Amino acid sequence: MISKFRIGVLVIILNFFASVAMIWGQDNPSLLQMAVPSLNIAPDARGGGMGDMGAATLPDINSQYWNAAKYAFMGSKAGVSLSYTPWLRKLVNDVALVNMTGYYKLGNSDLQAISASLRYFSLGEVNIWENIGDVPYGLNPYEMAFDVAYSRKLSESYSMAVTLRYIRSDMGTDQNDESNAGNAFSADISGYLEKYVLMGNAEALWSFGFNLSNIGSKISYD
Repeated sequence: MISKFRIGVLVIILNFFASVAMIWGQDNPSLLQMAVPSLNIAPDARGGGMGDMGAATLPDINSQYWNAAKYAFMGSKAGVSLSYTPWLRKLVNDVALVNMTGYYKLGNSDLQAISASLRYFSLGEVNIWENIGDVPYGLNPYEMAFDVAYSRKLSESYSMAVTLRYIRSDMGTDQNDESNAGNAFSADISGYLEKYVLMGNAEALWSFGFNLSNIGSKISYD
C-alpha cells in the first residue's frame, strides 16, 4: 500500500503537466498518458517567465532547450549553465528539475557550434508497504534526457541545427513489478533568423525561429 499522501502528490504532478485521454474499447478501457511529461518544463527562468517562449528570442546559454540553432549567433566562445527548479515545493521538498547546459564555438570563423544538455527530473521518494505492518521500502522515480546538437550559420543572418537526444524514464517500479525503465531516442531540427531593419529613423532587430522537437521513437518499458 502506497502512502496516501505520496499518491496524492504524484496525481497532482501528473495531472498538472500531462494530458490524459481515456479511450473505451469493446472489453476494457485503456488509459493513454503522455510519456516523459517533464520534457515540457522550461529549465530557465527567462523562457518560463515569458510564457514558455524561446524559439525566436535572442540567443542565450539555455538555447539548447528552445532552439539550438541560436548558438551559432552567440558572441562568446563558450559557456556553461546549471539550474535547479523545485517543483510543487509547498507540497513536497524532494521533487525538482536539475538542468545543465553548455556550448562551444568551433574554429575561428564564428560559423558553427556544438552544444549539449543534461536534465534530470526527480519525482521524490515514494514509500511502499507490501503488507500492513511491514517495514516500508522507498522507490525513487525519475525522468532524464541527454542531448547533443550541432549548429551552423548558413548565411550572415540564418542558421540551422540538428539535435540528437536520449530519453530515459524510470517510474521506480516495485519489487513485484516486471516493468523496466523506458528508453527512447529523438531528434530536433531547428532554424533561426535575425536581421536588422529600419523602422522610421531607428534600426530594429527582428528575429524568427522554429524548432521541430522530439521527433523519434515511442518510449518502451519492455
